[in-house]
Amino acid sequence: MTALLGVHMAKSSTVLPLVAIVTPVLNGETFLKAAMDSVQAQTYPNIVHIILDNASTDGTAALLDAYDGKNVQIQRYRNDTILPITDNWDRAFAFVPNDALYVKLHCADDVMHATCIAKFVALCEENPDVHVVSCHDVYCDMIRRANIAAGTNIIDGKLAARMIMDRSICWLPYQHLFGRFDSRDIGKPFFGTHKVGADPFAMVRMVLRGSLGYIEEPLVYTRRHGQNFSDRLATDGRTPVAALQINMMLMTYFEIMIEFGAYCLSKKAYARAKAFSLANIARTAIRWRFKGYRLALDDLEKTLYDTGVKLSYRNYLAGIFGFPAYIIWVRRKNTKIGPSVDPEYFSVAGTRKRPLEAEIIDRGHKATVVARPLLN
Repeated sequence: MTALLGVHMAKSSTVLPLVAIVTPVLNGETFLKAAMDSVQAQTYPNIVHIILDNASTDGTAALLDAYDGKNVQIQRYRNDTILPITDNWDRAFAFVPNDALYVKLHCADDVMHATCIAKFVALCEENPDVHVVSCHDVYCDMIRRANIAAGTNIIDGKLAARMIMDRSICWLPYQHLFGRFDSRDIGKPFFGTHKVGADPFAMVRMVLRGSLGYIEEPLVYTRRHGQNFSDRLATDGRTPVAALQINMMLMTYFEIMIEFGAYCLSKKAYARAKAFSLANIARTAIRWRFKGYRLALDDLEKTLYDTGVKLSYRNYLAGIFGFPAYIIWVRRKNTKIGPSVDPEYFSVAGTRKRPLEAEIIDRGHKATVVARPLLN
């Protein structure tokens, strides 16, 4: 059972569309205040902040109490028992009001610039075909941008989906998912039955309804710490967490391709993409077996079984003999990184500063990065 703990109403807005920001949280008191503050600091006036406490046992509830009566409307809910992460996210999104036009995932350890929601909404309102908006991400205090040509603000949805599936887009902050809340999403699990990589899965589903909007500014901050979900994957002492993380990434993009590949790829291209993915998975299985990572091997085989796929000898042979093609594919993925950004830039005080633009000039295999403030 999930209980509504409290509602604080913000100033009404009869003109601007409602944006629902959704924050699922489990024992998040360490970073939750910064996440809450970044929502309260938004310049966009018509927001409801939905928070689902997944039966936290730390000081999360007390921290949230301090936000009663603040500027942004807050709706708090709490689970009686801890749910698996994707189930909890689905339940949190089930509380999005039907009159919300836009929705954003806002993890309890991440922050965003005060102008983030306003700029995301503005891009959508100016371009009705845009169903998802993303931007430069700040990760490990460094700006990371998608592999999209500079000056390109709108990308066809099918092209964006293909770039996500083959990972040529390189870096996209899926965990900061923002998009139109479609009537088809009402009353259904927002992340479907997808339990691995739920956020990129939802993004591909949404972007295939129209186009992807991209803002060339670092408006979101992804925090890296030892308590990230992927860092807390259970291991047996011999199998490193990194091996389970590799499994999760492989299966995330494979499942996305299986679900949506036929919508944005030709029949031949889809068959090639599927074969290439299965070869990569088979090669990884060989690697885990050779290294003695039994837990990683079992995890990979179980996830494959859950998708109804079983590796064949042909997949294993393709994994071995297709290794050179795989190396070429890896080298083509080149996330453009820099410059560094002080986390203070995203604080309540720091958001009063002008946003930064990362100008990256490629020179062969090297890149020169120039940072300059953008005019608001």
